[in-house]
Amino acid sequence: LSTMSQYLNRVQRKVSRVIHHARRNWALPSLRGFHDKTEDLREELTSAHERYVTSVSTPEMAASLEVSVLLYHLCRVKRPDSILDLGSGFSSFVLRRCAMKTDEASVISVDDHAGWLSKTEEYLAEHGLPTDRLVEFADFDFGEHRGEFDLIFHDLGSMEVRKETLKSVISVLSKDDGLVVLDDYHKS
Repeated sequence: LSTMSQYLNRVQRKVSRVIHHARRNWALPSLRGFHDKTEDLREELTSAHERYVTSVSTPEMAASLEVSVLLYHLCRVKRPDSILDLGSGFSSFVLRRCAMKTDEASVISVDDHAGWLSKTEEYLAEHGLPTDRLVEFADFDFGEHRGEFDLIFHDLGSMEVRKETLKSVISVLSKDDGLVVLDDYHKS
């Protein structure tokens, strides 16, 4: 009975994965074949990410390598004109690097910690990336940017801050084909 139960559990997990992938591919066609299409991005970003989490930040605080690859892939596939990076750091590096390699999309990086924004500026400059449009959260006016951004990465402050700002974040999303990537929403 135990062997049969284990077998049924494995089958159930496989079916669940197939359903999950089918739903994701339907809802987000830009993620079809994601793992096959992103091996080059993973290779490109791995060493930069490792250096970042050892010399600038920590693995717990920085955008993960996985989400960084996702952001780069979305930029490459969707070719956004305007990107909002809420919570500066490695994500700022990834989004600005991709923007330079694609269609020169504009990127605004916003952070609620002035010291961290300054660290981000230094890091971007060290890597020859644009350091303009780094904004303190208190100075960012959501009303001024309604419907402007094609891609938003929301990794600002604490989970409470993210929850409180989500409605405003959605208000600045482009109505056409905009996409918000919410980081760390698996946390309670």
